[in-house]
Amino acid sequence: MGTIKGMWPLLAAQGALTAAGLIGSSLENKKYRDMLNAHENNITGMFNNEMSQDFLSTDVARSTVRELQDRLKKNTQAADQQAANINATEESKIAGRSAAQELYAGALNKLTGYGTQYRDQLRREYQNHLSQIWNMKANNQLAQQQSWQNLMQSAAGLSVGIGEIFAKK
Repeated sequence: MGTIKGMWPLLAAQGALTAAGLIGSSLENKKYRDMLNAHENNITGMFNNEMSQDFLSTDVARSTVRELQDRLKKNTQAADQQAANINATEESKIAGRSAAQELYAGALNKLTGYGTQYRDQLRREYQNHLSQIWNMKANNQLAQQQSWQNLMQSAAGLSVGIGEIFAKK
């Protein structure tokens, strides 16, 4: 009977350590999940902001449009100057301006195509980030499941040990 009494403090200590480990593990897992969720929300927010914005409203596109407008203005002025220098007819002047405007329109069309490519790339990157986060969450869940399995195996071993103690009684 002295042996059984001597085992209770050990069993109580083991139970307390197990409980403390479970609580600590649970808190750390919650922190990790919260961190991943915050990261996911941040990425989703950035993606939604970018996708809801018209590409031609982005800083890069606005800068490019300003540059194209400056080129159109310079090309139109050059065409007008050249037409004035050679005393061109009104039809020639109009043709020179039309050519400059066609170049401008073609460049804007290309820029719009870049906007489509930009959105496609943005979508791919977003999906990649979400996949990485999902994998991290899945790995964390798997680790938690393995921890629970280990805990259950330890509890079963402890139960067998307690049973053996009482069987010797």
